[in-house]
Amino acid sequence: MKLLLDQGFAQLAAALLKAQGHDCVHVADVGLAAAPDETIIASAKSDGRVVVTMDADFHDILAKRGAFGPSVIRFRVEDMKAAEQARQIRLVIGKLESELKSGCLVTVAKSGIRARGLPIKR
Repeated sequence: MKLLLDQGFAQLAAALLKAQGHDCVHVADVGLAAAPDETIIASAKSDGRVVVTMDADFHDILAKRGAFGPSVIRFRVEDMKAAEQARQIRLVIGKLESELKSGCLVTVAKSGIRARGLPIKR
């Protein structure tokens, strides 16, 4: 699974995931640290990556566009150390790998994990 971690995640989390065999980059490592959400979405789509973020705007942008991708995993759980971030991301990938490959929006909260296929029909 190819991943693009947004600013809310530690660069160390990306390094840990990479060390565990995931193709993972952090926005700061690819010159996107200050990029608008739309630019990050375009980069992830172009590279076939799943965006991992804490920002609700990514879900909103893709839903409003009726987009088919890229998939986005949004965490609503904050204050995790890098190792816990990496562990939680691996957990989501393990549970939803096929959905992420097909295109979906995932929300991870303390109450559980929800996934909704793309495109979102309104």
